[in-house]
Amino acid sequence: MGDADSTAIPGAPLAEDVSPRTVANGAVSELPEGTAPQAHPTLPQADEGLELLARVAADAATDLPASSLADAAHAAAQLPADARLRSIAFTAWLVATSAVEGLPTQPLLDSLTEAAGNHLALGADTVLVEIHAYAAADPRFTELHPASSISRQLALAGAFVDSSDLSIWRMGSSGSVECVAQLEADRRHEGAVAVATAAIARAEEQWTDVGAILAAIPISRWQQPVAALVGCLPHVPRLGNARTGAAILRATATRLAQVLEREMLLERNAAHDEILTATADRRLARLGYDLHDGPTQDLIVLAGDLERLRRQVSEHGLVDSRIDAAFEELQRRIEATDESLRELARSLQPQTIVERPLDSLLGRELDHLRNRYSIDGTLEIDGDLHDLTATQRITIFRTIQEALTNVREHSCASTTNVRVTVDERAIAVRVADDGVGFDVATSLESARLRGRMGVAGIGERVRMLGGIFSIDSRPGGPTVVRATLPRWRPPGDQASA
Repeated sequence: MGDADSTAIPGAPLAEDVSPRTVANGAVSELPEGTAPQAHPTLPQADEGLELLARVAADAATDLPASSLADAAHAAAQLPADARLRSIAFTAWLVATSAVEGLPTQPLLDSLTEAAGNHLALGADTVLVEIHAYAAADPRFTELHPASSISRQLALAGAFVDSSDLSIWRMGSSGSVECVAQLEADRRHEGAVAVATAAIARAEEQWTDVGAILAAIPISRWQQPVAALVGCLPHVPRLGNARTGAAILRATATRLAQVLEREMLLERNAAHDEILTATADRRLARLGYDLHDGPTQDLIVLAGDLERLRRQVSEHGLVDSRIDAAFEELQRRIEATDESLRELARSLQPQTIVERPLDSLLGRELDHLRNRYSIDGTLEIDGDLHDLTATQRITIFRTIQEALTNVREHSCASTTNVRVTVDERAIAVRVADDGVGFDVATSLESARLRGRMGVAGIGERVRMLGGIFSIDSRPGGPTVVRATLPRWRPPGDQASA
């Protein structure tokens, strides 16, 4: 794009500057379903504006979670008793809820903007900018993994600027810009590449007017452009105007900078973690081979020696029913030990975990617990286990495997439950048993002193992947082991189904 094609659209938004504070300004308390906003104990009963907005929201967005109105009222009540401030915060919370949940945001936004503007006697341009400042800063966006957070922020901005042609561009390894996210796959202005390239290279906004307004806003971190937000804006949007759209794109670029930085940090950490976990898995694989080639072969030799001894004793007429039963028991124990060692050797092969369906592997572990140790186990899976990285699959399996080993060896449990939940935010693992329980701190320290680092090692593996690991138990039980991994895929990493 030549200089002659670009025109700078100056400036500041029409609305006064709004500091994008967290709407809730703290944790949100859960209220009973159906609680009306005006009934919230800290909400002024005379706040007619919130009552009006609550009625408008209820009519415009039937898909919102049941607690949304009460949560929005609670968020507004945390702010100073200012009608404008609380009305904007209340509206922003509902709009952000719709965006975070992936619901259609435009109808709700249009209805609330009109109602808030009329109530506060403000123009649509001012109301839009203020609502977006609060909504885009909602902390719930940060709970999503970067790809989802980016797509939801784009959807939020698209509703405010009345455009579905929004995209993010980043300089690729080839030296040219690449589209890393877009609001709609089949909507991309033909001039997007040129304006994105210019915005990143020059570290300044690029604007053209070729039937529609095409804007490229640099996304910068540490005063260096790392990407560009490109949007095609209508000359006459449904609400506000072109300058309102410019202000909202700038605010969106600021928010996206934080998300992209987190994504780049995760990429670098993922590469480091993959190396560490791959090294650990190679050691486990080597241990599996050593078990197969060492102790299991020794057991075969021992079984042969025992059978020869049995024949020699029989040939000398020294066998009676008790001695014969003792030989049978020794033979059975050798066979059981051999089976256990072979099963352990197979389970230590990371490739087996990657190639086989994870639910099948977990079911096999529970079947083994039931058949060999008479401990009933149930498996609950909520979500898709196929679209996980190899490292995530191995970590999930090892965590559950180690937890079940402790159930078998120490818990005296009769039942155990394994639950794996996968959603767009996280992968959560929970293993619970009805055993005798234990003092966690004392037991972990004792295991460390004895060189038994199974659970501690699993905790380190989970934390290496950015996750959280915990054990909840007490003498008398029950015991619950939990692990949560962030739901994120390194670029180009394909999990095997």
